[in-house]
Amino acid sequence: MMIDLKVLEHALDRLLYVYATDDEAEGAVVRALAILISDPLPDLTGEDITRIHAYIYHALQGFYAPTIDYRAIRREFVTAVLAARKGNSVLRRMIA
Repeated sequence: MMIDLKVLEHALDRLLYVYATDDEAEGAVVRALAILISDPLPDLTGEDITRIHAYIYHALQGFYAPTIDYRAIRREFVTAVLAARKGNSVLRRMIA
């Protein structure tokens, strides 16, 4: 793997804090995470993706805003990343 996951986790953490209380956050968070993950994606292993998913899950547990569907953020992001590993078209659609 070519990237330091700690650097990626720090960037994910900043994104999650920025969007944590935004009532329209789901789409923005998923898009921002997709952009962030798009460059290192080819170098990520299944273990790396599992670690990123777990990190997002635990980071989101620290927030609570009743208008944000955090489960949808996790589900959509992880689904997109896993699909993008097979073909980046899914990830490109999310970024567009």
